Amino acid sequence: MSIATVKLPPKLLPLFGPPRGAVEYRAAHGGRGSGKSFNFAKMAAIWGYVEPLRVLITREFQSSVKESFHAELKAAIASEDWLSDFYDVGEDYLRSKNRQTDFIFRGLRQSVNTIKSLAKIDLTIVEEAEDIPESSWLALEATVFRQPKSELWPIWNPRLDGSPVDLRFRKHPPPGALVVELNYQDNPYFPPNLEKLRVQQQATLDPNTYAHIWEGAYLVNSVAQVMANKWRVAEFEIDPSW
Repeated sequence: MSIATVKLPPKLLPLFGPPRGAVEYRAAHGGRGSGKSFNFAKMAAIWGYVEPLRVLITREFQSSVKESFHAELKAAIASEDWLSDFYDVGEDYLRSKNRQTDFIFRGLRQSVNTIKSLAKIDLTIVEEAEDIPESSWLALEATVFRQPKSELWPIWNPRLDGSPVDLRFRKHPPPGALVVELNYQDNPYFPPNLEKLRVQQQATLDPNTYAHIWEGAYLVNSVAQVMANKWRVAEFEIDPSW
């Protein structure tokens, strides 16, 4: 028996500790540089190595496979020689060389009816899940939970307090769902070049925008908002003529 050592940020160890099918949801939210996407991609590739899987990779908008999670999967597979030897990675496809594990890439907005017709999906990864509306969540879950051990993994950088993904997995998470917040501080492999960018943006961005981008905070009272800096809070006396 061969043994491989898989390195993950410590906060992800409890998330991926339980075996496949032990939970229905494994979710991660947070800011830039946390390694969420790379490590989720790597774990999906490892699971597809261990046993045959049909993996659906989806997001709200996707005009081509190149704009999808394909790049993260490609990088994750390339990080381990034994994964590179196992997978056939093309420009617009990804599958095991024995054709038993297959990754399917779809955009929800354009292909929701096509997704409804997909069969035997073992694992679904929802990238940029902040942008997924409630109608798409309902259609997606009705499709991908038909296999005995089906799981759904949403990944997102929070933007709106009360968005569909926020309500589903932070405010009211499903029973047994594993949800973690992961930011750059939690990533022991945080790249030096990103650290330079983070320090620069910490000095130049307004605090709320910086917190949203790098610390996984909701985007509130930011210069990115239309009404930012156009209102104020003050005490006043009520005039009888009002």
